[in-house]
Amino acid sequence: MPYTLLVNTLPLLGEETGVGTYTRNIAQALREDSRFDATFYYGVFAKDLPSRGSSPRDRALSALKDQIKKIPILRTLGKKTLVALRRLRALGRKTHFTCYFEPNFLLLNDISAEKTVLTVHDFSCFRYPHWHPKERVDCMERYFPESLRRADHIVTVSEAIRAEAANYGIAQERITAIPNGYDPTIFHEGARADLSGYGLPDTFVLFAGTLEPRKNLATLLAAHRALGGALRKRYPLVVAGGYGWKNADLLAQLTGEPDCVKLLGYVPTQDLAALYTRATVLCYPSWYEGFGLPIIEAMACACPVITSKDPALVETGGDAALYVAPDDVEGMARALRELLENPEQRAILSEKGLLRAQTFSWQKSAQAHINLFLTLCTHKPWVPYRPSQLSPVFSPLPAHSAGKILRSVLPARSLAHAGSSSGPLCSSSSTS
Repeated sequence: MPYTLLVNTLPLLGEETGVGTYTRNIAQALREDSRFDATFYYGVFAKDLPSRGSSPRDRALSALKDQIKKIPILRTLGKKTLVALRRLRALGRKTHFTCYFEPNFLLLNDISAEKTVLTVHDFSCFRYPHWHPKERVDCMERYFPESLRRADHIVTVSEAIRAEAANYGIAQERITAIPNGYDPTIFHEGARADLSGYGLPDTFVLFAGTLEPRKNLATLLAAHRALGGALRKRYPLVVAGGYGWKNADLLAQLTGEPDCVKLLGYVPTQDLAALYTRATVLCYPSWYEGFGLPIIEAMACACPVITSKDPALVETGGDAALYVAPDDVEGMARALRELLENPEQRAILSEKGLLRAQTFSWQKSAQAHINLFLTLCTHKPWVPYRPSQLSPVFSPLPAHSAGKILRSVLPARSLAHAGSSSGPLCSSSSTS
């Protein structure tokens, strides 16, 4: 008898970014594993995943995403979802699950499950609340501590974030670091796509990611300007990513220099892989990350990488990237100039990147998740996943004072002893 498993796949609706990529790859592996009877929730309860395409149903669901994605903020799933639960029961499907997997920070309520696993990608809402929309910060402050308390086990996407979780009083034995991966059928040296519609220059510096404060595009733009006229025009800055939030001044700067900066907007996955293979270098200067998917995807495409000295990014990039302090404009400009003017150095870094990328895969990541779910479902002692090929744990940066909010709302003892011992999970009786 397979274990019944519910996966929240709301992150797959609309433009698919980091959390969506993670969700799709883990959910797909669970769907294909005969030991699980997986159900996926994305506004409806289904046995199939929403496609990357544009079927009528997917278009309709994507159009409703702004409404659907608010459901975790509510204390209950809402009337329509409860109707869907009753419909499942009427169809003879189980509405009590062996395990509920939440890949995106906040647990849904009114889900009955014996075990619950929650993924925490980072703590940016608490460390750097000024980078996020106020409603998101308010939501996280209100509901995230409860989600941590209710979860039987917590997954982080790097050892850096696992170590950082100690600042919030979470017992380390309740946390497993499972690194992300990449899809080698999409991201590889020979990745090609029709990019003619983008009007790309022959050579360019690439940034890939959502346009939001955490990504530190302002520093990259200043560093690119510091290259000087000739080098800058030879290697324009190409920015690929959704338009994000809190970026009005940045957008004004990016769109004000059409000869040196090209703004592409959101780029589909296949096109993104082709962009990596075309780019002269990727510069990913984030202030703070949980893993850093773009750098490993770029490495898989033999694109040299410059990134920041954030603990998670150093853990992911290993010795295969050039690292700069995220606030060092001159240092970033020097790193750019070093690679742009030295093809031999680019070739060395490309080769290192290809080798580094091979240590990651969604197959490895999914298998580690599956092992965790099986252990929880069979109530065996959990042996943490410790991939030997990854860098050692990096000490986290000092926690933002907002961490006190978590500790005051949810004492360390509550976090350390949370989980199944606290009673039924996700039941309607837990609402207030």
